[in-house]
Amino acid sequence: NVVRDVMAEVLGKEPPAPAINPLSLSEPGLFEGMLSDAGFKEVRIQTSTYPFNFGVDKGFQYKIGTLVVRDKILELNAEAVAEKAYFANVGKYATTNKDGALIYEGNTFKLSVGTK
Repeated sequence: NVVRDVMAEVLGKEPPAPAINPLSLSEPGLFEGMLSDAGFKEVRIQTSTYPFNFGVDKGFQYKIGTLVVRDKILELNAEAVAEKAYFANVGKYATTNKDGALIYEGNTFKLSVGTK
């Protein structure tokens, strides 16, 4: 993903696995396994996919696109490197529409219901 690409450039090596947060649960089966490990039974998951529009403002695109690692980028004083890496890599994950808006297709939302 683009955040991993940015952090690899900032750190000069592959970054460690991200902390568990809603954006780090995309690995197939990871979230479901966590629910099972927590003792949930009869789990039903409904998956929806939607586009995420980051708008036309380049500054906003970069800031929202790196939000989950923003504190680390600032701590390392690596804003210029991170921003350059973001725009060098974002085209692998998103497209720009005719109005110039950056669109991430294929975002996934999982509605999950289970009993304990």
